Amino acid sequence: MAATSKGNLAKVHADTILSKNTKEGVRAMAKRIAWVLLVVILLCTTLFFLDRNVMLVREVEVTGCVMLDPDLIESHSGVRAGQSLLQLRGKIVRKNIESIPYIDGARMKWTLGGKVTLTVTERAPVGFVEFGVQCVMLDAACTVLEVRPEFEGLELPVVNGLIFLSAQPGKRLTLPEYKSIKDKVQQKEMRDRAILLRAVASRSLDALLQADAVALIREIDVSAPEELRMVTRDGITVYFGPALELEEKAARMVELLEKVHAAGHHAGLLDLGLVEFPSFTPTDAAAD
Repeated sequence: MAATSKGNLAKVHADTILSKNTKEGVRAMAKRIAWVLLVVILLCTTLFFLDRNVMLVREVEVTGCVMLDPDLIESHSGVRAGQSLLQLRGKIVRKNIESIPYIDGARMKWTLGGKVTLTVTERAPVGFVEFGVQCVMLDAACTVLEVRPEFEGLELPVVNGLIFLSAQPGKRLTLPEYKSIKDKVQQKEMRDRAILLRAVASRSLDALLQADAVALIREIDVSAPEELRMVTRDGITVYFGPALELEEKAARMVELLEKVHAAGHHAGLLDLGLVEFPSFTPTDAAAD
């Protein structure tokens, strides 16, 4: 009986200690929660204050523009003085800017002082195609930069021989699908040819851009990719042959044209079919 009483007393004592520890643990947890809530409230208050008074757009700087007006970039970006920096979304700003066909890429960064910097990469016009009575400006990837009502006076090469359906600014030239052709093999052949011609045009324009030779060329004929030809502004026909090694051929063309002009020739055929063994056949008498 005595042993049972002692056991009960020990149990009561243990329950008392446990209850005391539990209450202390609850109080400690409550204190921690209170501190966390206080920190959250202070942080939210600070951010609200900064958002309303400090973290505002105070200056917008546009870098990377060569052809375009920086004001055009800023207006398309959607960034305005007085906006909250915390509300700016880089993806949205970039998408807004890249909606301009002449823009190849854009990025945004800002500082706590309120300065927002918009950096852009432009697409350079290197050629054009005639589309009815309109002029379609192209970059080196055959991306449509703009459609103009006229093309006279442009000092860019015109690309002839392309097969395309439409021209939408900001997109590559749209090629025909030939869905009206029943024969699937013929349909695929015609579609593949249109793709090939666009690829040759793109590689030709890029080669001229890399060789800094865009201003030298008046016309590019891609209608026969195995016999690619260009015509210079002074009337010299340049035979590239197969549309291969175009960067090397374009660089060699620039070098040889200097020699041809120095010799007084402004008409003839410059054959680069074999780039290692080029030749020039004049069709005019050398100027004295």
